[in-house]
Amino acid sequence: MKHLWLILYLLPLLAQNSSSPSKVIQQNKEVTLIQEAGYILAMQTVFIGTSILSSKKKLYGHVLVSGFDLFMSVAGIKNASNKQLEIQRNGYYLLGLGFLSKSIYNTGLINLNHSSKTKFWINYISFNILVYSGYYLDSLDDENSKPKS
Repeated sequence: MKHLWLILYLLPLLAQNSSSPSKVIQQNKEVTLIQEAGYILAMQTVFIGTSILSSKKKLYGHVLVSGFDLFMSVAGIKNASNKQLEIQRNGYYLLGLGFLSKSIYNTGLINLNHSSKTKFWINYISFNILVYSGYYLDSLDDENSKPKS
């Protein structure tokens, strides 16, 4: 199980496309691998925390996470209208719908009778997929803004 957590923490870092093993280019600025690893560790900690909250009905954690998901859904749909590339617009609309679906799932409006462990994993995996898909969509903007030689 320890190896699974290590892989889940480091997978986004290993997926980075970098020309230098010690530097990562992010939004036209160089960031060290240590800084990027810290950033990913912080994000994964938030994802784990919200996933734990979503599986706790007595603490109303599922309502808090549902509200956060709804906020992310609105932000994704609003962000879609600011994108120039069609693939980015469509992608952000899909991300917004993904967070909206996650919000509906967390409220319990769809009675699926999942165990708290299943709810944790559904939330954790969906957070990772949705957030890192958004980062990928943002990276498409950087590729198109570079001058072609």
